Amino acid sequence: MAEHYEDYNEMGIIDDVTTSPKVKEENEIIEVPSALTWIDKASEIYKKHGFWGALKGLLLIFLACIGITLVVLTTKFVANPDKIFQQYHEWQMKQKELEIKEHQELIEKRMENTPKIQNECDKLLLKTGAQRVLFLELHNNTNNIAGLPFYFADASCESMNDIVTPIASYCQQIKLSLMPFASHLFEQRTWCGSMESLKELDKAFYYKLLASNANHMAAVIVEGVETPVGMLFVMFGENDIHDCELALMQAQHTSTKIAVLVEVDKQHKLESNKK
Repeated sequence: MAEHYEDYNEMGIIDDVTTSPKVKEENEIIEVPSALTWIDKASEIYKKHGFWGALKGLLLIFLACIGITLVVLTTKFVANPDKIFQQYHEWQMKQKELEIKEHQELIEKRMENTPKIQNECDKLLLKTGAQRVLFLELHNNTNNIAGLPFYFADASCESMNDIVTPIASYCQQIKLSLMPFASHLFEQRTWCGSMESLKELDKAFYYKLLASNANHMAAVIVEGVETPVGMLFVMFGENDIHDCELALMQAQHTSTKIAVLVEVDKQHKLESNKK
């Protein structure tokens, strides 16, 4: 019988007994997914130690992992401190190169927009027939002990006719907390009046503008997206014929264009900081 079985098996009539369906079912091992195994283990720990006991166990495991990581890092540092310092130095140099590159990009972007702002001031000068247009741009320089910024104003653009001389150099690093006129303008948003009326509001700022030889002045806030970005001044001489209300409207129209250009620089800086 065994001989016939072997003959039949060689002829392919029947399969080997170890490969028969019946034997396969008996020898087959059902693998339990690992996720279920971990769930069972977690369930056993929960039943045995309770919720807080399981939580303490997880916390101990987490602290152990941190400890092992610190040991490994310390061992590497002790074994080769020069390599660690070298890597840190290389990282510092890369960060410095990135900062220089980002600063250069900001300067290039600013150099693109500065002539455009100057062009807007020149056009306003021609439209109003004024003797001078001055744009004071706001910025924060340093913080006080509470971390609050000090705000300053710098003359970043000036346009004038052939009769007067520049005064932008006298209008640098103007501290707004010492400039009552700035507080008044921020509250009213526009202002128009004689230089004598300006003297009553802000004597220090009046003397800064004394070299302008102006007799009358119109001023508007340059509104940014979130906060003001500057102040725009249109100055008229004693013999300049002008309409104050019209000058304010034209200054506000120009201030909107200037604000867009300044906000573009600001947005470019924010994008560079995110990098």
